[in-house]
Order: sequence, then structure tokens, then C-alpha cells
Amino acid sequence: MLKSPRHALGMLYARYHFRKSEDELHSFQTAFTDARRLLLIMPLDGSPLFPVAPVVAMLARRKREEEITVVVTEHGTEALDALRRSPIIRLLPAEINAFFLPRRDVLARVMRTAYDAVIDCNLDFQLPSGYIC
Repeated sequence: MLKSPRHALGMLYARYHFRKSEDELHSFQTAFTDARRLLLIMPLDGSPLFPVAPVVAMLARRKREEEITVVVTEHGTEALDALRRSPIIRLLPAEINAFFLPRRDVLARVMRTAYDAVIDCNLDFQLPSGYIC
């Protein structure tokens, strides 16, 4: 019932938090080929994983699995069959606060490693993945 007001408050907080940060423009082709460490965020909303299967397969072919860290929820573990040796960050429902933002311990787990590129496989905008990126 209160999902939309909580979501709106989460969006406002995210905009306020990142209001001064600016990202550099990069060429997708060189950013991907030059990247040594990748963060792959699987769909967080429970949507089917078959649309992202080609992305996972392509990454498995082009990068060493140890170079790809995967962020998954409890439903997204099927995609891990192609990336068996990849580090995994599980995002549990209890680790998302009332405003749909990831808790600090989740961000700390993600920030332990520096990533050269992030691939967000969520088809719709998801606050947790946008905040992690």
C-alpha cells in the first residue's frame, strides 16, 4: 500500500545524495574491452532471467570468471551456473531499507573491490541497482 510514497522518498534521497556527482563519458566499446574488473547486477525485481542469459554467456566467453562479481537476489541464482567461479554478492530482502535503498553493509561489500565497469541487467529502473552503480 505504501510502496509508491516510500519509493518516491527513496528517489528523492538518492537524488539528494548524488546531486553533485558527475560521471565521465566513456566509449562503451573501450570501457568494456579495457575493463579488468566487472560488476554484473542481475535483475532484482524477480523478473525472468532468460532476457539476460545472452549477456551472461557473452561475459563468460570474453572475461575470466574471477574478474566478474555478480550481485543477485535470492531468485537470481540460476544465472550463476555460467559463472561458477565468480564472486557473488547476495542481496537479501532484509538488506533493502523501507525506501528501497541498499543498506550500508551491502554498499560496503560492493565497495571492497574497485570495478572498471558495471553492467546493470535490470530492464526497468531499480533503486537498489541504481544506488549501487
